[in-house]
Amino acid sequence: SSFLLPAMALQTIEGFSENEAIIESTFRRLLAAIESERESLRSTAQDLEIVKLSTGDELEQMKSRTEEWCYAQRQTIDSQWRQVQEVTDRMRVTEDGQNDEITVSVSGEIFTFSKKCVMRVEGSLFNMMFSPQHIGNLPKDHSGRYVLDWNPKCFKLIIDHLQYLERQPSAPPPKIPKEEKMNFDILVDTLQIKMFMPVNRVNPKHVTSLAVRNNRITVVHRGWQTITAEHSASLARDSYFEILIEENPDPKGGLCLGVIGHIPEGTDVHKINFSDAVMYNSGNHLVGGAIGKEDVGKGMIFPAGSRVGVQYNVRKRALTFYLNKQSFGTCYIKREAWEDLQLVYPCLAMYLPDQRVLVSFGTREEVWAAAT
Repeated sequence: SSFLLPAMALQTIEGFSENEAIIESTFRRLLAAIESERESLRSTAQDLEIVKLSTGDELEQMKSRTEEWCYAQRQTIDSQWRQVQEVTDRMRVTEDGQNDEITVSVSGEIFTFSKKCVMRVEGSLFNMMFSPQHIGNLPKDHSGRYVLDWNPKCFKLIIDHLQYLERQPSAPPPKIPKEEKMNFDILVDTLQIKMFMPVNRVNPKHVTSLAVRNNRITVVHRGWQTITAEHSASLARDSYFEILIEENPDPKGGLCLGVIGHIPEGTDVHKINFSDAVMYNSGNHLVGGAIGKEDVGKGMIFPAGSRVGVQYNVRKRALTFYLNKQSFGTCYIKREAWEDLQLVYPCLAMYLPDQRVLVSFGTREEVWAAAT
């Protein structure tokens, strides 16, 4: 056994030596692999730097070309815009010579006004007519006055108001006499003078107990309350108004809508049967003293969520009623009532507490498009 111990120790030492050799060899291979990877990374970094420099040069060139292109386009746009402005200036009355006077003969009546008056209706055909581009096309009489074949009474209303605005810039449009309403509406519609074509709304100066806010009407107390639009409908073209019924405790009654020839006052706001009106009473039928030939359906109910509309046809003097965009009949205004309906106000009456509707005004196409 004394001889076995040295032999075993020698074997163990030899085993350690072999392991060390294996570990050293593996370690060297690992170092070589790491160094190779480092070299590969250095090479890749160098390649990326080269690409970066190359790409940077290309981007700078592209940026420079883009800026040059943008500058050239801006110059072109500015030039074209100046041309548009020059054409626009020729087609409208501008501040140049704003105090110069214009004299016209309107169906034989003479009017004189400054260019400043015409400037107040920029964008209108009236303004365009007296622009440098078009004023030379207007006919003149033997005295050199421009000749206009218009209604002189209506033209005077327009000019008087434009001149008054020089002293009172916030003055509202004048009240138009009933007998001139149609002629006036046709003239301002033709000339596209927007200040005389106000957007309609529920009358904010009503004398009812209805709660009105932004064309939304809510019933507070039980009983008929009749309210109109602020402005009468234009008699130059067809008009339309519509109610969206947001709340209605009883869809079988309590809502009435149509047109009327005046704005009810005093105790009249508590009734729905007027001599100068045509209205549809929900769950029943037409009411009013102006009803002529008609084919309007009876007993129509208006539940919450419904849209009920009324279109006024100026030429035919007729009302067409709609429920959810479907016509349920037309009523003509009887001839005997035409005199009383020279003004046509959209009108609505409500009866039950907590009824709530939202009113829209415009043309039928405009109102329907806004509702989609």
